[in-house]
Amino acid sequence: MEEQIHLGQVASLEERAIAFDQYKMIFESINQLNTVRETSNQFWVVVNTAIVSCLSYLKGLHSLDPSQRTFLLVALLLLGCLTCGCWLQYLWNIKSHIEIRFQILKELEVYFPIKVFIKLSERAERKTGAGNLTLKQVLIPAIFITVYLIIAAVVFLFPAEAIKIAE
Repeated sequence: MEEQIHLGQVASLEERAIAFDQYKMIFESINQLNTVRETSNQFWVVVNTAIVSCLSYLKGLHSLDPSQRTFLLVALLLLGCLTCGCWLQYLWNIKSHIEIRFQILKELEVYFPIKVFIKLSERAERKTGAGNLTLKQVLIPAIFITVYLIIAAVVFLFPAEAIKIAE
């Protein structure tokens, strides 16, 4: 992180107890952030699945003329890409909040006899590199964006074929 938090010297038993209570609160907030991230991913998947379903439904919607369908198609593709962008930004925000909390935990841990998070983070950084977002968490929105971009490429590069497919 950019700067170290200076907690001063924790000398008395009362100060150590307070520091440990703060340590537990920060640890619990990390768990809550991870839970929020996991449950919110379900929301983002449902929203993107609904957009893909609308794209599929649009193909069979013959009551609209091709220009109207093309407009709706472009609007849905833009909405899908924006949704995925917001999803990725949301994941990065949670990641940064978790990293800040881990840094504070490690700084608090200096005052305790067992340094669990310091050891865990050292081993994790040696093993996989820094960061706590998994490839799977970033891969899912990337797959949706790829689908949207492929459809957009077909529509813009081959408009005649796209209209035939839509009919």
